[in-house]
Amino acid sequence: MTLAINGTYHQHIIPTNNEFPKICDHLVGLRNHSLFHLSASQHTLWYDTVCQLDISSEKEDSYHFGADFLAEEHINICPERNEKTGYLLGTALHVPSKRTCLNLFEANNLSASPIARAWLPYFLPLGFHGHFMAA
Repeated sequence: MTLAINGTYHQHIIPTNNEFPKICDHLVGLRNHSLFHLSASQHTLWYDTVCQLDISSEKEDSYHFGADFLAEEHINICPERNEKTGYLLGTALHVPSKRTCLNLFEANNLSASPIARAWLPYFLPLGFHGHFMAA
């Protein structure tokens, strides 16, 4: 939603199936250029794709984990001045092996695949959502 000072508003509709929309925490209440969310490209029961929507151009960049993965909410880690140069960090459950992988993406290039991935020898409970905060 875009809320104007004069009381008018504009509602932006994301054309894809999506959940858990996120922006950089320090930009809450300010104009945002990137919206990160999950999408389902092949399944109707779970999300298998992490996405970045450029709000101005409405172009979307995404990474599809594959039919055997259940992707969870990814957290954006972005510098205070530029939301497009940060990272996205999150987990995905590989259903056949019952193992979770932790994935690190460049926020401005999700389709290039994770730049780092760490496999756990077990699965994390689904719904394990996290946030970063200053100590």
